[in-house]
Amino acid sequence: MPTIGTKIHESETLIAESGLTGERERMQLATWFFSAVAKVFPVFPEYFDAATGLSAFCNGLTTLATQITLRRAANEGIPQEHAIGIASQCIRGVASLMLSATSPQELEGQLSAPGSITGQAISRMRKRQLSDTLGPALSMAITRARDYESRPTFP
Repeated sequence: MPTIGTKIHESETLIAESGLTGERERMQLATWFFSAVAKVFPVFPEYFDAATGLSAFCNGLTTLATQITLRRAANEGIPQEHAIGIASQCIRGVASLMLSATSPQELEGQLSAPGSITGQAISRMRKRQLSDTLGPALSMAITRARDYESRPTFP
């Protein structure tokens, strides 16, 4: 299932890959089809639901975090149009670096020079134990994705 990014050809589509005999041609066809609107990720069944939950969680996290950020930016007098542009470009830049093989840990290190503004922001989020909120939310998304598997299928 492609994600909302399909509207601008920036979606990710997860395709279950079982490795069964004769499946190669179906996988190639599905990959070709969805590549028109998305980046395709062949995913093995043992972690397909977890990957689906991860995808849903990341879309929700980005959307909600940006909304919170934009509200605070507005309170500081930044016009919404500017705040959206700045926030979106920051997210895009970090995402592009990760896609080019820079790990999140490397990025954090590069952004966290002693006394830096970004380093202070990261430190504050760590002190507030953001992981205590994000971890359970991701687990819930994965659990929900697994619940879909138990639904009856229709021919």
